[in-house]
Amino acid sequence: MGAQKGADFVGRLGLSEKDRMQRFFSHVLWEATSLLTATVLAFSIILMLSACTSPAKQSVSKSDVYGEGGAGGRNGELERLLRDKLSIWQGVRYRFGGESSRGIDCSGFVMKVYDELFGITLPRTSAEQAVLGYRVSDAELEAGDLVFFKPPLYPYHVGIYLSAGEFVHASSSLGVAVSNLRSGYWRRYFWAAKRIPFLR
Repeated sequence: MGAQKGADFVGRLGLSEKDRMQRFFSHVLWEATSLLTATVLAFSIILMLSACTSPAKQSVSKSDVYGEGGAGGRNGELERLLRDKLSIWQGVRYRFGGESSRGIDCSGFVMKVYDELFGITLPRTSAEQAVLGYRVSDAELEAGDLVFFKPPLYPYHVGIYLSAGEFVHASSSLGVAVSNLRSGYWRRYFWAAKRIPFLR
């Protein structure tokens, strides 16, 4: 259709055959270039929109785990994920400063779990972790909250709350294990429970 219009246009100008052909092909080339430019522009816009909506990093958050269900179901799902992670680490011996299956300390364990489950990088030491988040009461504890203790020989000890008073931690005597907040030793030295806001 464009080529026919071009031929009609140059035919009315009374030009020589050579000039008519040159103008005809110039007209066709101009239309083809315009079409190509429009196509490239549209494709570029689509690519830009796709880039804007693609997440840079996939990580699990509490909102991802929770969905729209009730608090009990949400906590249960997060607790299941934490216990699955525990099954990998359980029994790993305690080693001060350790961060691997050859040995790990309490803050290193918490840091590893938060990174592997949530894609969140926490500070390395329990003292630094203790200043994060906001305090919650015993009655408000949810799976994933951090629980802190001040035993005699350490500035802080830290674990991750599961449910029903249980928390997982790297104990100096047991290695990675589950303990209970209500037991005598941990109840005596309990200091605070903290919730990390960006998990909500």
